[in-house]
Amino acid sequence: MRSPPPDPEPFLARLNDRQRIFALAYCRRGHATESAAGAGYAWPDKQGSRLASFPAVRAAIEALLELHKWELEREQEVRWRERWRQYDAILKDPNRRRPLRRKPIGGR
Repeated sequence: MRSPPPDPEPFLARLNDRQRIFALAYCRRGHATESAAGAGYAWPDKQGSRLASFPAVRAAIEALLELHKWELEREQEVRWRERWRQYDAILKDPNRRRPLRRKPIGGR
């Protein structure tokens, strides 16, 4: 498993309150206009795309998305290891039923 990404808090600390709300909402929704409306901007259709282009806001969004991606990968690996452990236990079980071998047609 790869190492965790850098903490997004320093990126979020550079933003004002509404920009921070916008960045968090943008990571959840993925839609700039809806995120700007949720953050309370007066003209979200214009300000959403403009906010998403600010370097500080873009850096915060990318850091949040990278953290989310890392968490999903970690959860997936945990689930995969658990499934592999269960599969391995089934294969090592001495009492498990083996499939019956059928005789080929013709009696050979």
